[in-house]
Amino acid sequence: MSSVSFIDGAKEGFSTSVKIIPYLVGMLIAISLLRTSGVFEIIIDE
Repeated sequence: MSSVSFIDGAKEGFSTSVKIIPYLVGMLIAISLLRTSGVFEIIIDE
């Protein structure tokens, strides 16, 4: 029984991670754009 619970939990965790991945990629791209454009330096200097 415990292996069935483990498999169910793993499936749920995998589906959750698949739902989160696009948002993580978007945040990483946004942070990269802010760093390369120099916006972070402007924010830090003020």
